[in-house]
Amino acid sequence: MFDNAPFQLINTPRKPAGPKPISENVRTTQPILFLGSHTDDPRQQDLFNPNDYSAAVVPQPTSCQPQPQTETTTMTATQPTHEETAAQLESDLAHFFGGDDQYAHWSRRLIYTAGVQFLAERADCYWLIDAIASYLSGRTRQQIETATDGLQIWRLRVDHSGTPKCTKRSPMAVLTCSRDLMENGETVAECVRQAIPFTDFPLDEIVLYCCANASGIPYTLMLRSEN
Repeated sequence: MFDNAPFQLINTPRKPAGPKPISENVRTTQPILFLGSHTDDPRQQDLFNPNDYSAAVVPQPTSCQPQPQTETTTMTATQPTHEETAAQLESDLAHFFGGDDQYAHWSRRLIYTAGVQFLAERADCYWLIDAIASYLSGRTRQQIETATDGLQIWRLRVDHSGTPKCTKRSPMAVLTCSRDLMENGETVAECVRQAIPFTDFPLDEIVLYCCANASGIPYTLMLRSEN
């Protein structure tokens, strides 16, 4: 078809160079807004739409004046005072009148009631049960039985006056044992008296009864209201 055909250059008239459409020059996903005075450039006139962008948003300067702060109330749990703790404990102990629940001490020298268990747990004074049990063996036990005639009254008295330094001569608490608290208006002689230099026991005084058992574990320790 083109064999031996001379090559001919065909001059095709070309359009004069001019600006390309704005859609070819600029590729963007956001509309272009030309702000300022009106322009005669048709590219900018086509893009400016006063219906969509009526005014430019100018950021306002931030005020340097401090903003008023809203008051927030923080709820803090108030700790009960010593008097409130002692009054609540005495009120709770008054509800014990005896029962079938009994607890065996690790020494196997005594058992104690639900009221004593409640006292030891709330006042954190298991040491008080240990102290009483430590006297219920050997020669000391015989001396106590002779002096108390079967019913031992143990009393713990605590000084909450705030003594800065407690010593053996001026202890913070004293544990005693006798056969009664008062007899004919006079204090009964104590067969046991132990000074306790320091304690956080909440009550000013607590009285416990310890009576002999017929068989099994020798003694039962109870509150005065459980007797």
